[in-house]
Amino acid sequence: MKSIKPILFLGAVIGVFVLYALQTEGNDLSSSVQWHTWDEGVNASASSGKFLMVDVFTTWCGYCKKLDQTTYKDQHVNQVLAASFIAVKLNAESQAVVHVNGMEGTEQQWSQRMHVRGYPTIFFFDAQLRLVAQYAGYAEPQQFIKLLHYVQERRYTECTFDDYCARQPAGD
Repeated sequence: MKSIKPILFLGAVIGVFVLYALQTEGNDLSSSVQWHTWDEGVNASASSGKFLMVDVFTTWCGYCKKLDQTTYKDQHVNQVLAASFIAVKLNAESQAVVHVNGMEGTEQQWSQRMHVRGYPTIFFFDAQLRLVAQYAGYAEPQQFIKLLHYVQERRYTECTFDDYCARQPAGD
């Protein structure tokens, strides 16, 4: 009987840590992007006037996973996204059907039509579905926030994102 007690105690301790981890992960709403399907996102953007941010990814892409695990969990990124953007994820290899300007196609076809060459690629559209900016590759939270501000402030009308970043004070 003595040998069973340490095993039960260890199991209970592990169980408490697992439950705590699951509970805090699920309840941390401030660090969670509210993702929409393409059709939901287009409708929400049109009705709210917010920008549409479309993250094109693949399931095997390491930088896509890193973006999900770091940048999209950053509280400040989430605050800026919630204020001015509707977020959509599109799997570049998915056969899920989407509707674009009255036409029907798959997420894979949409990605091909947008000439996505690498992952992740993030597109930004205004509420009328006009492409206003795009970014290819992984971005740390601080860089991603600059990208969001670039779109949010409509700086795309006056300069490239690289020029915008060059004008920002160091450390910003």
